[in-house]
Amino acid sequence: MVDVAAHAPETLARPRQTFYLFARRMAARAVLSPRDATERNPYSARFKLSAVRAALARPVWRRIVPTCREFGISSLDLLRDWIKDRDEIESLAILEEIVDTVAESVAL
Repeated sequence: MVDVAAHAPETLARPRQTFYLFARRMAARAVLSPRDATERNPYSARFKLSAVRAALARPVWRRIVPTCREFGISSLDLLRDWIKDRDEIESLAILEEIVDTVAESVAL
């Protein structure tokens, strides 16, 4: 068996250092600013619900692509996920309406 550390000790230290630098860079990128959080999910629950209802009103074989085009949804998988989570989106839309009415009454 060959002792690799005896032959090239500097090559073993370098990958460890590059890994730590890489890990630091990735950790710094993982921290989301408030702007990133809003860009990540720009669709409100009411918008999602209206898109889901429009998609479900269409025939099964022509449901996803036309609805995404009509509503300007960037990904087909987003709409598919919204259709699967329809019950949750409906409750979130109701909560959004309640929050908006309370915010309007407080602002007046």
